[in-house]
Amino acid sequence: MKSMDFFDRQRQARRNTRILIVLFALAVVLMILTIYAVVIGSFAFWRVFHDQSWDWLHAGILVAVVCAVTAVVAAGSLYKTWELRAGGKQVALLLGGRQIVPSTRDSSERRLLNVTEEMALASGVAVPPVYCLDREAGINAFAAGFTPDDAVIGVSRGTLDHFTRDELQGVIAHEFSHILNGDMRFNLRLIGVLHGILIVGLIGYYTMRLGGGSRRVSSRGGRGAALLVLFGLAVMIVGYMGLFFGRLIKAAVSRQREYLADASAVQFTRNPSGIAGALKKIGGLVQQSYVRAPAAETISHMFFGSAVYRWTHSPFATHPPLLKRILAIDPRFDGTFPRVQPVVTSDTAPAPPPVAMPGGYPHVVSGIGGLGFSERIAADPAAVIAAVGAPTADHVDYASQLLARLPASLSAALRDPFSARCVVFALLLDENAAMREVQLRTLNIAEGEGTSRETAKLAGELGPIGKSARLPLLDFAQGTLRQLSAAQYDRFRDTVQKLIQADARIDLFEFVVQCVLIGHLDRIFTRRKPQPVRYYGLRGISSEAALVMSALANAGQRDKQMAEQRFRQAIVPLKLDPRRVQFADAAECSLPRIQTALEKISLCSMPIKKRFLAAAVLVVVADGTISVGEAELLRAIASFLDCPIPPVLAGTATR
Repeated sequence: MKSMDFFDRQRQARRNTRILIVLFALAVVLMILTIYAVVIGSFAFWRVFHDQSWDWLHAGILVAVVCAVTAVVAAGSLYKTWELRAGGKQVALLLGGRQIVPSTRDSSERRLLNVTEEMALASGVAVPPVYCLDREAGINAFAAGFTPDDAVIGVSRGTLDHFTRDELQGVIAHEFSHILNGDMRFNLRLIGVLHGILIVGLIGYYTMRLGGGSRRVSSRGGRGAALLVLFGLAVMIVGYMGLFFGRLIKAAVSRQREYLADASAVQFTRNPSGIAGALKKIGGLVQQSYVRAPAAETISHMFFGSAVYRWTHSPFATHPPLLKRILAIDPRFDGTFPRVQPVVTSDTAPAPPPVAMPGGYPHVVSGIGGLGFSERIAADPAAVIAAVGAPTADHVDYASQLLARLPASLSAALRDPFSARCVVFALLLDENAAMREVQLRTLNIAEGEGTSRETAKLAGELGPIGKSARLPLLDFAQGTLRQLSAAQYDRFRDTVQKLIQADARIDLFEFVVQCVLIGHLDRIFTRRKPQPVRYYGLRGISSEAALVMSALANAGQRDKQMAEQRFRQAIVPLKLDPRRVQFADAAECSLPRIQTALEKISLCSMPIKKRFLAAAVLVVVADGTISVGEAELLRAIASFLDCPIPPVLAGTATR
């Protein structure tokens, strides 16, 4: 069977959502028809009992039932969706989660944060907040959110107490696969759908209790109460039957995705024993992976392991049998689960040793590397595309070593919301001393002397790290900046714009800051929902696609003829008519125009995004090489399209 890439998995997630909507609609229609039959039968019984005629087809009652059932189900679904509007944070709070602060002194919590930071930087996404379920002794974890921007990671106390670093890394890699593959949004929508259907059953239950509690003793009153009980019972059965089939769908979809996430975790860490060991410990622990929180049933399909006890082969099981999951990773497992003992952790988790590779460690090119285009390395276009949404162990190795070599003060600054602002300000400071002084004065006026002094200090620490680390640092800071209040973020955003505009021009790195950092934070603080797909072909975005391809061609070539040749090569796979699209020279490719074009292209379907991004990569590596500056622009484009490129294109270089 053909393996799926990032775009295939995103398309599958959207297809699953459409299937869910269709099944939901069918369930509502069946409930309407069944409840109509119950209502019409009740009225018929009443009329016949009183020797009155009755028509089985009654438009007025049908309309009333349609409106009532639709309103109840829609209200229930919308309420639950509204309740979860905060995304992953709300899910964590429903489960009794406590956010782990970066200043924690708990060694196991510190280790968890380190692993999560490594995985986030290796994936090319912001570091998500991490929550601990302190009251859960079982081994479990989850990822929740509508998008990677509002995602959170949660783990039980049992996970922290019993896992080694490798096992913890395997589980976190499993959860990151759910973040990258678009599973989380489907999971939250499923909760809303099932809640709407559940409301119908609850109304039937309380109607039945109302009838059963009637104290009227007359024959007519008794018959009316009995009729109310029967009606409530019928509605309750209908509602719970809908819930029955809904949970079957939830379980079937969840089981398949768990296998895929396990396989992705192995690819991510290059260490099958990590996630296999985690699964074996679940089998050897008395509490296994069970979660005691009242919301566990509702959120059962979002966990790493089975959160609710069920028969292993039950059709309602949201996870495959534990033994099958282990054998898929470790075929030699004999079925004997080990006795599980708490793991003693150190205060700090040392970075793993450098991985030996032919030709040394791979070049860092997807991280921001300044504005120069002189240094180039060999690259394979297919490997660049394959890395989208599919980080590997090489990316994890790089992220781990990057974090290990950060100065302690800079590392601490990235984990504090106030200081993380200063890190971003420091990254925006110009290399020209005079312009840097202007920016620091601007910062002093906007934020105060303390902020400008801290920014200048951090700028000095950033120098030795190298420009190639700037984008991973932005990803790190983005996760921390999510802790700002809305008012604090507005002020931070305004200051960023002032620093960018201090020299009356927008350079490439400043453009990337706007795309990668500000663009994603805007979504969080404005709770802006992802826009629906509007374009399923390139015809509606041909001029915008041509502009972006021209910008990429100009970025890598000073010679206009060579740049145009690259442009012509790119429009072939896009199937754009060369007579209708024109090559734009460098002067026409202003960054604001590129941003406007990308906003429109971001509304395309996943297959079109894949074709567009593949063409963009083809332009960048037309000569078999890629520069840091080209990779910088490519990362900004991919970020606009919600296609995360890892901060290190490890493995893209031809060896």
